[in-house]
Amino acid sequence: MIVHIETEIDASADKVWKILAHEYADIADWTDTLSESRVVNVAELPDGYQIAANAPVPARETTSPFVKAIEVIYEYSEAKRELKFEALNLPPMLSHARNHQQVLALGENKSKVIFDIDLGFRHVFNLLAPLMKRRFHKTMSGVQQELSVYARAKTT
Repeated sequence: MIVHIETEIDASADKVWKILAHEYADIADWTDTLSESRVVNVAELPDGYQIAANAPVPARETTSPFVKAIEVIYEYSEAKRELKFEALNLPPMLSHARNHQQVLALGENKSKVIFDIDLGFRHVFNLLAPLMKRRFHKTMSGVQQELSVYARAKTT
């Protein structure tokens, strides 16, 4: 199941990209969906995961009311302002969760943030996929709105 969300933000693409990529582990600073977040170093990751060597950090741990996940960056492009990550430690209903994020410049102080989120449901939970897609879209649209508010207010 793919969930596509995009939001225009009244802030430069460089500023928004800095928040999403260079401050990747600080996501709990600007979204209420998470209570904590921190950098996860390579030594803390299970063996066998592809890591983008050029990413500012290899991964982050995020804590929400539902799960404590590790989100590993496996593709990263500074030039394209684009990254892809996969979540580990998922709830039993999910087989996988991947997110492709990109920031596009629309003008000097205008950008577009795009999330393409791929969620896989296990067994009987596939029946809930349409409902979960609507709910997840609403939640992640809210996250992008929080990012917009944070980026507009951020001075550095």
